[in-house]
Amino acid sequence: RNMRHFCGLSLLIIMMIFFGCSSSENIAGNNNGNNDSGNLVSNGDFSLGLTGWQSSERALDLTSDERLIVFSNSCTDYVYAYQNVECEPGKKYRISCDMENDPTSLEVGIHAVYGNNSTENNVGINIYSEGEQSISFEYTALADSLIQQSSFKLELRVYKRVGSYFCQGYFNNVEVKPK
Repeated sequence: RNMRHFCGLSLLIIMMIFFGCSSSENIAGNNNGNNDSGNLVSNGDFSLGLTGWQSSERALDLTSDERLIVFSNSCTDYVYAYQNVECEPGKKYRISCDMENDPTSLEVGIHAVYGNNSTENNVGINIYSEGEQSISFEYTALADSLIQQSSFKLELRVYKRVGSYFCQGYFNNVEVKPK
């Protein structure tokens, strides 16, 4: 029995060294790419590349400093990266991120979207000026006699300028935390 325990422990240590892991939580695949376990967004710091993120036009990339680039060569109004975030009905959440508007774009924004037509419970912030800005806002999941909201789509949006087909924006440190 002691030999089996020793072999299992040795294998765990070898795996940690080989994969560069510092805890059994990482080996189990539970690290979501964020240092803060209170963040409901998976890989909001993009340390795991594009894992957990999807795109409205499959146009995502990373900068050398692990910021997300959302871009398009043919966006109609806007393009976005997104992921679904689980929530509790009636609960309040603080949504935040660092965003940078590129000169090629009209604006960038972060939105929490719920509902079939994206207007039932759509809350967000857009910035028009260039340069990186940290923003945050509060979002409350719906809870009434008809709707018990259990998730929403978090969208990182980039809007095109009139007459332009190319647009891009940068995002990092995306967080959704219960208040």
